[in-house]
Amino acid sequence: AGVCSQCGASKENIRHCKGACDGSVAYCNTKCQLAHWKAGHKSECGKQQVDPNFVLSLKHTNSSIPTVPLQAKHQLDGFGKSGISLWYSDHMGEEALHPHVMMYYGEVNDENRKDIIERPWAAVTNPVHDEKERRDLVHGEAAFNTEKYKSEIEALLKAGIITDTGKKTQIGYYNHKFPICRINIPVIES
Repeated sequence: AGVCSQCGASKENIRHCKGACDGSVAYCNTKCQLAHWKAGHKSECGKQQVDPNFVLSLKHTNSSIPTVPLQAKHQLDGFGKSGISLWYSDHMGEEALHPHVMMYYGEVNDENRKDIIERPWAAVTNPVHDEKERRDLVHGEAAFNTEKYKSEIEALLKAGIITDTGKKTQIGYYNHKFPICRINIPVIES
């Protein structure tokens, strides 16, 4: 059972894409698959897999730490819709994490280095509460909170982890709309 990425129908016999998207999209029939392919999945699925690791620059802030090595994780929210959370990453080596370990724990040791990688940095997406707007989200799209996480979202865009769709939606109690972006990394099962 699953949900069609094109029409949103919930079907028993859903077929997942076998392309470079690693099955992150699925279809209830060939008509929906072709429509979604033409609507943009072709350009996304034909690309190489995007590396979920990136570096967030904090040079423009008052932080004494200039960069943060992070990993984006694409997970589903309570509504079954896509979202991204950012986690500390060791992709730049242990030395890059030392300032962060010191900030949280006061000393660098194996246990603290391991613990920092299991520590989240931020959840940069928000659930769409309006039922109609939530239904209109295509699988792999999410609303990004640019008010709270502007630098993080700019870094995700620059790294190719997300792509702006040009669509906007309201989240929470904010009076303005936020961008809907396509997430270009596969869903990670919790």
